[in-house]
Amino acid sequence: MKGKNIVVVDDDYGPVVQHLLIDVKRNGANLLPFTTFQDAWQDRNLIRKADFLLLDMILPLNTRETGSQDPNYLGFELLSEFRASGIEIPCLVYTVVQANDSPVMPNLEYRLSQMNAGYLNKPTLPGILTRKIMETAGWHPSEGRLHRA
Repeated sequence: MKGKNIVVVDDDYGPVVQHLLIDVKRNGANLLPFTTFQDAWQDRNLIRKADFLLLDMILPLNTRETGSQDPNYLGFELLSEFRASGIEIPCLVYTVVQANDSPVMPNLEYRLSQMNAGYLNKPTLPGILTRKIMETAGWHPSEGRLHRA
């Protein structure tokens, strides 16, 4: 993972999310955080060059709406827009939205797989998140070691 650029799009980016990424940081990855749909979309050319995308499903449109629970799941929309614009970097969606139980987003895990994106349900542990990132990216285990926090 050393030197890998990992984009993190999560409106809750702060101490909790940073703790979840402790193994990723210890292994030398660079984290590029975005907290809204609009911020990530505006920097899509930077994101296009990244090695990995870690994406929350529930995102505010812009900073004025941070903390809102948008029923439209803007994370899914953002990933769809990225894919439509040719951004094909590996992606893991990690979210509280249940994969197959959401009435607004039925068959979520299948729909994500159609966009070459992995899925992980929150809450999770740092080691599990790191393993899932490595698995989704196709990185060999020797590219990152897991630590105990």
